[in-house]
Amino acid sequence: ICGATADTIVARNMLMHIAAGAAAYIHHAKETAKVLSLTAQKKTTFEIKNEEKLRELANAMGLNPNSDKHILAKEVADFYYRDINKPSEEESELVRIFAPKKRIAHWRELGLFPGGAHSEVLSSMTRTMSHINTDPMDLLKNSLSLSISAMYSGLAMATHFQDILLGPPRPKLIETNLGVLDPHTVNILVHGHQPLLQLKILEAQNDERLLNMAKEAGAKGIKVYGSTDVGQELVSRDNVLMAGQVGSWMKQEIAIATGAVDLMVVDFNCTIPGLKLMADRFHTKIVSVEKVVSIEGIERIDFDPEKADEISRKIIGTAIEAFKNRDWNKINIPDTKSTALIGFSKESIFGTKENLDALVNALDSRRVNGIVAIAGCTNPHTGKQRSDAIILAEELIARDP
Repeated sequence: ICGATADTIVARNMLMHIAAGAAAYIHHAKETAKVLSLTAQKKTTFEIKNEEKLRELANAMGLNPNSDKHILAKEVADFYYRDINKPSEEESELVRIFAPKKRIAHWRELGLFPGGAHSEVLSSMTRTMSHINTDPMDLLKNSLSLSISAMYSGLAMATHFQDILLGPPRPKLIETNLGVLDPHTVNILVHGHQPLLQLKILEAQNDERLLNMAKEAGAKGIKVYGSTDVGQELVSRDNVLMAGQVGSWMKQEIAIATGAVDLMVVDFNCTIPGLKLMADRFHTKIVSVEKVVSIEGIERIDFDPEKADEISRKIIGTAIEAFKNRDWNKINIPDTKSTALIGFSKESIFGTKENLDALVNALDSRRVNGIVAIAGCTNPHTGKQRSDAIILAEELIARDP
């Protein structure tokens, strides 16, 4: 008998799962930082579309915000790389700069302030090995420290870098749900979390040569639709021509079952293991564009930022070939559409004095009693596309005085 208590086993397993999640978020941010760095060196066709965010980030990092934007973008990416590669005993500058100051004091007092993100993941995984750490409280403290690292070295930085490369999100109305699918066009569904190559696919959908190929195949055009986070990331940006958002990660199999999705691009996270089993029942091609995402039997084209335009055209060409294999007797698109208001960001809410004044007045008059940021995914355990975030929001509204 190993002697590990139930508390130890639960705490160890939780830390193992958190370490996997933290590594995924940090990987996402690293890949985006790589694109930013290469773009700064003019080695890609991506652009710095949000110079204001770049300079704001640089200033917070102690860099000269008045430098040339390409020099600054390279310096920001280099700062990020240096910080995530620090040893665990050296405090993360990213956490120190971007975390709330009151929290920082408590984290230091409790011994939770993380070091370099890579070292945090490494030491966490080491603790989860059997016969190394059996103290549940130490394992739980490590879980908290690693979660802080995942937030500020992973999720937050990926968001900042994407805003720089994509431009700021803007509030807008979009159409969503399966009814947005057009049965007469070559349909590409972009699915996952990393939106940069997918931006290039959106740009290439209007390529005259590809459009002619689609028409020769019998289609009326080419359309790109969003799924999960990557769709929401792209559709909220200016000048992004996306045909609609199909839905959350729970709709990926159902979207294929309409028979109208010719190709699905999967890049990172939220791709269920059985997706190819569904695709095999139809004509849908699945293509992974991320080196860590591999499903037996599907094609993988690793995203190379320097070849993004070439890769995007190749993917659309594959979708056109798949369109030719459609079984028109299997086309069944539900006549269901919804309208969603999306694109809220710090810039869109606080970007003008009028917006800020309106919010302050609403709080002052008690028309708005408070502001809560809620994040979370749909969960099959809650059923009917309901997520813990929706349940929490409904409870908060019900308790509104």
